[in-house]
Amino acid sequence: MSGPLVPIGGGNFQQTGQVDWVSLSKIPVTFGLGVLVRLSKAELDPATIAIGGFACNQFVIKTEAQKRIHDAFSSLKSFSSYGKLVWFGFGIKPIVKDLADTEHGMACVALCACMSISYDSFYAAGVLRELCKIRETPPDFLPSIHQWKALVNICAGSVSNSKFPILLEGLIRCVLPHAEVSLHQPTSTEALAKAVGAIADVSNGKLENVTIAGGLDCIWLAAISEWLLSLNVEIRRSSGLTVYK
Repeated sequence: MSGPLVPIGGGNFQQTGQVDWVSLSKIPVTFGLGVLVRLSKAELDPATIAIGGFACNQFVIKTEAQKRIHDAFSSLKSFSSYGKLVWFGFGIKPIVKDLADTEHGMACVALCACMSISYDSFYAAGVLRELCKIRETPPDFLPSIHQWKALVNICAGSVSNSKFPILLEGLIRCVLPHAEVSLHQPTSTEALAKAVGAIADVSNGKLENVTIAGGLDCIWLAAISEWLLSLNVEIRRSSGLTVYK
């Protein structure tokens, strides 16, 4: 069930840059001192957060989905540790909540959190990097892979207590017997980023629909489409049999 994601219909996956990076580079981005201190301890540059939000500006998150995300973040508890580990993992408050104060920030944080459920942080960081490249982020603005990894690590666990993992597991069981799940290898980061970009364009109305063929990555894409973006989802086996709608 591994292999590349392949667009079947719904438009061209190649996304053009929708962000005016020259204008955005002149917009001041401010953070409170407390947030800057915690970001510094997490070794995360505030510019990475800003660029991540700009790269996710094509996501349109409906009201009910925003409530799901907000409820997931609200259930997080804070704790601190010693030295550079202060405010890591589930010590999200107030970093994740601060990052999710805007819809684009919420989209970026939620995407990172959902990827952390199914993928390791380095792979997820690669997807974010490719998503920025799809949005034609200038090379001078593009954060390093280690910066994206730091962002994913901060967001990891944010949706663990939500219904997203339950939905994802249920969809996987609809398609695959349990024994086959461990055999899965993810598609390329570029392919997943293009698929995520296509789903974003369905959410904002640029595409009416999109059909994606592939392995378990398709199930993850279906889960974020439904939970994160409140889109209608249909899953079919390779035989054409509909197993979820």
